[in-house]
Amino acid sequence: MLMSVVTEVCALVPERVRDAQRGQSNEACSPALECRRVAKRYRSGSQQVEVLRDIDLQIAPGEMVAVLGYSGTGKTTLAKLLAGLESPTAGQVLMDGQPVRGADLTRGYMFQNYSLLPWMTVLGNVQLAVDQAFPQWPKSRRREHALQYIEMVGLGHAYKRLPSELSGGMRQRTSLARTLSTLPRVLILDEPLSALDALTRGVLQQEILRIWSEFRQACVLITNDIDEAILMADRIVPLTIGPAATLGPAFTVDIERPRTARELNRNPQYKELRNEIVAYLLQQRQRSQQSQPTAKLPRPDCRPQSLHPPSYAIFGSRWPGSQGS
Repeated sequence: MLMSVVTEVCALVPERVRDAQRGQSNEACSPALECRRVAKRYRSGSQQVEVLRDIDLQIAPGEMVAVLGYSGTGKTTLAKLLAGLESPTAGQVLMDGQPVRGADLTRGYMFQNYSLLPWMTVLGNVQLAVDQAFPQWPKSRRREHALQYIEMVGLGHAYKRLPSELSGGMRQRTSLARTLSTLPRVLILDEPLSALDALTRGVLQQEILRIWSEFRQACVLITNDIDEAILMADRIVPLTIGPAATLGPAFTVDIERPRTARELNRNPQYKELRNEIVAYLLQQRQRSQQSQPTAKLPRPDCRPQSLHPPSYAIFGSRWPGSQGS
């Protein structure tokens, strides 16, 4: 069923996307998405806070790269820079060698939350993106295209439902269908499964991998889950602890695809790689704690009036001033 849907969708893919996919082998040396010495600072009152510094990153066509790090290190800021939702304070973000100037439909961004319009059905939310991406298509073709992607993520039976009538996993599937339906050349997934329970998360990890393996866009996965990064990515790049966070050494995932969580648990190569990444992250945490000065708070200069407890605390007498019944 899935393969038939994929085949029909491929027939709808615009020529520009098919050309890009055919040219990936010829442009293997040219990154699909690139950061060159990127820095990002925000103003906080009269001061500037540097969130990211000297970010150098290249994502090859068809490659999935996981950016891994602790919460609050600037992973989402980096994702927004790659998507064009934020502008770098210094450096450049390039796509196919051209500077990224604002968001466009060549880069699909999947948010941490579902970001669905509550008054629209599943079909309405997906078709809204399709209408923006392909306004030149007839209305019937845009509807058919949206339904194909809804079917691809397993929601064909629920295309008329509102977001309030969907589970968390179904909402995230809708968000995934909406992102993929615009046929982006680059996928940016900003912790898309972090709000889901472990079972639903495992199912959707496999769904994303299965769909991505058919189209093989360049993909950036933002995550704080080491196991998810090893399961899904070709390369894992840790983000150091901020402020002024930067990228650490890359870890290549040489484990053969397709991968499943069950097979990874029995794979010695997975265990070795996981231990290396954990050791690096713990080392970064330790360095961060050592570099932060320990604040010494002055102790209050106060003394108790008496070190002897009151008699009612010992003998169970009534509190002073209390009256008998």
